[in-house]
Amino acid sequence: MTEGALYKSVAELNRMLRAKHVSPVELTREYIKRAERLDPQLFAVVTFTEELAMSQARAAEAEIMKGKIRGRLHGIPWGAKDLLATKGIPTQWGCPAYQEQVLAGSAARLDVHGTRCGPAVGPPPDRVPQPLPARLGSV
Repeated sequence: MTEGALYKSVAELNRMLRAKHVSPVELTREYIKRAERLDPQLFAVVTFTEELAMSQARAAEAEIMKGKIRGRLHGIPWGAKDLLATKGIPTQWGCPAYQEQVLAGSAARLDVHGTRCGPAVGPPPDRVPQPLPARLGSV
């Protein structure tokens, strides 16, 4: 797979997956490698969930190979914003005070059709503006 595939639209990736020109596993692996390579400059990913993404990619690939296609996003990696509560994955909501927070439930069902590549996309804690001190005095 060429890196050019990483810059294709979702519609193009969907066609490539259905035609078996690329696999969900290949696509996910390459997106993760690219994100890990670029993140030191971009500060875009708070939590990498490579194991989860690869597990979901393998499951999607097995289904697609059997002809079970769940929808247009099935097998396409994606990242969730850190503002979405995600069960079992640190969810900081962009705030250093929640850096260690791991929730028992998810705000929404996030893994219906795609391969979750990197939940918790957002700025690193040291780049988040700190809250202003409480205002003193009366209004």
